[in-house]
Amino acid sequence: MSVGLQDHKTKLEEQAKGKADLSYSYFLAKTSTTEAPSPRKLTEEEIRAQQEVEREKSQLGGSLWNHAGTFEERNVSKWAQDRLKDLLAGCSAGGVTITEVSSVIGDANIWMVRGKKRHGFSFEISMSWKMEAAGGISVSGTLKIPNADVEDLDDLTLEPSVTKSGRDKEEADALTAVKKLKGPLEKVLSGFLREFKAQ
Repeated sequence: MSVGLQDHKTKLEEQAKGKADLSYSYFLAKTSTTEAPSPRKLTEEEIRAQQEVEREKSQLGGSLWNHAGTFEERNVSKWAQDRLKDLLAGCSAGGVTITEVSSVIGDANIWMVRGKKRHGFSFEISMSWKMEAAGGISVSGTLKIPNADVEDLDDLTLEPSVTKSGRDKEEADALTAVKKLKGPLEKVLSGFLREFKAQ
């Protein structure tokens, strides 16, 4: 053994004497660089216990690798966007019907934080609507929800506009009718939130 290595080992042994048995210095002084713990085969009981832990983790929604249940994030934006398009299409109130959901832009995430699930989403939703006004006149337009957020589903902001109308009166009536979609849209989004939380 070289002099430098001998001095180093002696210093570690001295430090270990002054510290608790579980200190890093104690462990290092008692371990040789050539020793390595030998692997052992798990018993059937240990394997079953490990499988049970993994099954419980997967039921909670966490990944099998995250045994400690620390922070984990899962992006489910694609599923949420597709599901919202399905749920919102055909929604109607006051003679106005959503004919198409043209875009759902934003994110939806599920977080595992210290073993507990948290859900969050925020979307900007653009839709097309149509209304048959008095006298057989068809009025259509767009409707935007600038911020459909998990925290504010009971107070949506609607931004309607008319793209095709016959006369000013029908246009004004249609814009008033579109605002009646607020309640049904909030109901659809609340249903979506319940589905989302079941993920």
